[in-house]
Amino acid sequence: MTKNNISQNKRLRFFIKLLVFFVLFIVLHEGILKLSDVSSIKALVQPIFTYYPVSVRPIFPKPNHGRGESLNLSSSIPKVHLTTSNYGMYSFFNGISALGINFLMPNEFSRAWWNWNANYHQRGKKWERPANLKVQDSKGRFLLDENLGIRINGNTSRAFPQKSFRLCFRNKYGIEQMSSPFNNDEKSEYRTLVLRNLGANWGNLYSIDAIIQESIPRKDIIIRAVPVQLLLNDQDWGVYYLRNKIELSVDEQRQGTKLIKPSTSEYKKLIDNLYVLVSEMDDSLFYSMANRQLDLESFSYMIFIHTLFGNKDWPRGNMAVKLSAERKAKFYIKDLDLAFTLELSKGGFKDLYATNSNVFFELFLKLMRNRQFRNQYMSMVESYFVEDCFENQLDQYRNRLSPKTEIQTNRWGRYSIKEIDTYLFSVRDSFEFRKSKYIDYLEQYN
Repeated sequence: MTKNNISQNKRLRFFIKLLVFFVLFIVLHEGILKLSDVSSIKALVQPIFTYYPVSVRPIFPKPNHGRGESLNLSSSIPKVHLTTSNYGMYSFFNGISALGINFLMPNEFSRAWWNWNANYHQRGKKWERPANLKVQDSKGRFLLDENLGIRINGNTSRAFPQKSFRLCFRNKYGIEQMSSPFNNDEKSEYRTLVLRNLGANWGNLYSIDAIIQESIPRKDIIIRAVPVQLLLNDQDWGVYYLRNKIELSVDEQRQGTKLIKPSTSEYKKLIDNLYVLVSEMDDSLFYSMANRQLDLESFSYMIFIHTLFGNKDWPRGNMAVKLSAERKAKFYIKDLDLAFTLELSKGGFKDLYATNSNVFFELFLKLMRNRQFRNQYMSMVESYFVEDCFENQLDQYRNRLSPKTEIQTNRWGRYSIKEIDTYLFSVRDSFEFRKSKYIDYLEQYN
């Protein structure tokens, strides 16, 4: 036998051994996950796999259907107990929070690591797992106890250690809708809620997104949020934000309204139509045509919020559009976690998006030539500017959340206590004198 043949045989034996080891490891891994869902063997499982949260309660406690109370920031941070199967979370084949079998599928490793194929990037009902949700107030009372389905939520943030969870209410679990947990909410019930990390700012304590949105007077076009302390299978996962999702009501579905997002083909059609409107429509007809195709009030508010707070991630995302059967678009503000990453530069208002030209901004600039639109926009800026409200929200969030800083830093380790405090003060500094700068830049369209 030649040296080459011997070398090839050694490599073959090595790969066979590696494959056998991998198969045995997966079998052991799956078996221990199955066993870890039985609370009676917790003492055996936890020392071996300390990085897995272990369930010590039945997976489906009997629901008492407690509903009707909102979660108030004026009280201590509510606790959310989320209980589910470890197997459903971390299984190599079926775990929604694992790299799993999908990591072995064709993968483009030239992409950023958070875009690599993995179980946690899978979507749809196939990747929904049964769970139980309890919400507990500062006095220990349970405001909610419901069975539901959970999925991993988000886009890039699915790959982060601190993941977001979508809470899906369905008849097969218990209830189809849950009463709104938010104060002064125009919407009474939701079919879906989200336990959200802080997106690009995961591991932090303060959600600039939530603080801004709570400062916005118009509540009908934003995402509502309230900070909560998440206990996943009895392990403390730190501070999350319980949020609603923008979704169609039953009446809107009946009327033929569509909800479109930047990743959809319907959205691309809308963008194409707006480019035609901007480039081809004569100024004398432009306002009336724009008013026919767009809900100009929600459009103005979208421009106002994204530009005022210098949101770098818009318009690639951070927005949704409801398109009526008559093809009229109403705009909704979603995430603002990359706010304050673009500054109001000395060069003028348009420089905000000089490197990120988009049809919405071009449309806005053309609308500003119309006196009626311009007067309405300036009036909105004066009436709705959120300076005092924003600063009050900052103070309120700091007072309520600062006791949780150590829990957050210990759990995720991405930021130190000093870095979390510094972040909040830098946000406050970024907002100083913003109104006067903003109005000065608008004056060039007088």
